[in-house]
Amino acid sequence: MSQNKERGEAVRRGFTLIEVIIAAAIVLILSAAAIPMYGGFIKDARQNAADGLAETAGAAVNSYWRKTGAVPEITAPNTPPLDIYYDNAKYKISIKDDSVVVEDVKYKVRKAVYYK
Repeated sequence: MSQNKERGEAVRRGFTLIEVIIAAAIVLILSAAAIPMYGGFIKDARQNAADGLAETAGAAVNSYWRKTGAVPEITAPNTPPLDIYYDNAKYKISIKDDSVVVEDVKYKVRKAVYYK
C-alpha cells in the first residue's frame, strides 16, 4: 500500500470540475476564433476554382471562335447556363456576347473572362 492510504488520505486521480470547465472554455474560445477564418478560406478557394474554370473555358471558347469564326452553340438565346460539377461544387457556365461567365452556385462567386 502507498503511504497516503496508510495515513487515511485520499489519493487524487483525474481532474476537478473547474479544471474541465476551464479547458472547455479555452477550446470554445479558440474554435470561435477559427471558424470564421475557415469560412473565408473556403470562399477564397471557391473563387480560385471559379477563376481557373473561367480561364480554361475562356481559352476553349477563344480557340473555337478563332477556328470557326463562331461561338459554341450554348450561346443560343434562351439557352440555360451549362452546369458543371467540379471538386464537389456546382458551377454554372454561360457565354455572353464577348465573355465566358463562371459562377459557383453555393458560394455565389463569379468570374468573367473575355475571349475575343
